[in-house]
Amino acid sequence: MKPVCCPGCRLMVDGRHLWDYRSCPACGAGFTIRRHFIVTNSVLALVISVGVAYAVGNRDEALVSLTLLLWFPLLWGMVLVSLWLFPIDVTMVRPGWTPGDSDADRELESLFASLRERGAVVGSTTPEFPAPEADTLADDSPSGL
Repeated sequence: MKPVCCPGCRLMVDGRHLWDYRSCPACGAGFTIRRHFIVTNSVLALVISVGVAYAVGNRDEALVSLTLLLWFPLLWGMVLVSLWLFPIDVTMVRPGWTPGDSDADRELESLFASLRERGAVVGSTTPEFPAPEADTLADDSPSGL
C-alpha cells in the first residue's frame, strides 16, 4: 500500500493498517480513509457486476443473484488494485500538534520541513520485541527437575 500524506503535518506516513482510524506518529493527528473512496468503489463494482450478469444472459432473479455473487469479489479486487496503484485520500478526524512560538516548536517544525523535502516516510512508533531464544530459557530452568 502506498504511503499517505498526513493532513496535519503533511509528512508521508506508512499506509499499512489504515482501514480504521489511525494517528500520525509525528504530530499525533488522527485520520481515516474518506467515505467517498469506499462508496465510489462500491457503486462502480455494483454497476460492473450488473453489466457482466446481464451480458451473460441472466434476467430477473438470476440477474440479481449473479450480481450479488459477483459484487463482493469484484469490490475486493477493485479496492486492492486501487490501493496498490494510487495513494489513499484521507481526512483528519482529530487535530494533532501545531507549532507555537517557542524555540523547541520552531526546531521541530524545521525538522518536519526537512523530512518533507527529503520525502521520508514516517512509520509506526510501536516497538517490536524479538521472540525469546531457546538457549536463554534453558539457562533459567532449575536443574534436577
